[in-house]
Amino acid sequence: MDKKTAWGFAVFTLICMGALPILINWLMFLHYFPVMGDEVTWISSLSSIWGAIIGGVIAGVLTLVGVRMTIKNQFIKEFSENLPGQLMILEDVMAALKKQNSLLNGHIENPQIIRGIMNRTIEILKDEGLLKKTTTVNLQTYTAVRQLYDFLYDSLYPLKSSLYSESEVKNMFGKCLETLNNEHLSMMEDIRKYENKAK
Repeated sequence: MDKKTAWGFAVFTLICMGALPILINWLMFLHYFPVMGDEVTWISSLSSIWGAIIGGVIAGVLTLVGVRMTIKNQFIKEFSENLPGQLMILEDVMAALKKQNSLLNGHIENPQIIRGIMNRTIEILKDEGLLKKTTTVNLQTYTAVRQLYDFLYDSLYPLKSSLYSESEVKNMFGKCLETLNNEHLSMMEDIRKYENKAK
């Protein structure tokens, strides 16, 4: 619930709390409806209506706050438990791609070696399961690695004739590694935040 909705709910509740007893009182004393019993008794029961309304609002607010705190703490707990595994997978993918990228940079003039590096990268990502493992890290990591995989696969096995340049391959590796590095920094920052909260 956002702040605007919460304020609207609070104002509506206060209006109802004020208007309901006044409406009941007005209906009783104008004799639109017959009042059963003594009017003094009805007036004293009006105060019990106020107590019930105020008690209900207080109980509802406390329940809402408790549920929100529980959900937030559960999210933080799950996030902190999953983070080390996600970080490990991210670092494995980064290490594999950095190795292939360094090989690529060392042999930028040799098309046969570049094709071999591209094939090996596809094998690492698909056959060794690193592409699938990136789905457990986060969407940005998976998207970056998937784009690199698709580019390499489409370049090596095109449905129609297409040529790729060595600079395009190098740029895709660089782009993927930059995204992964940013995700790694973000995860490390999250770890630092949660470690500081725990102290």
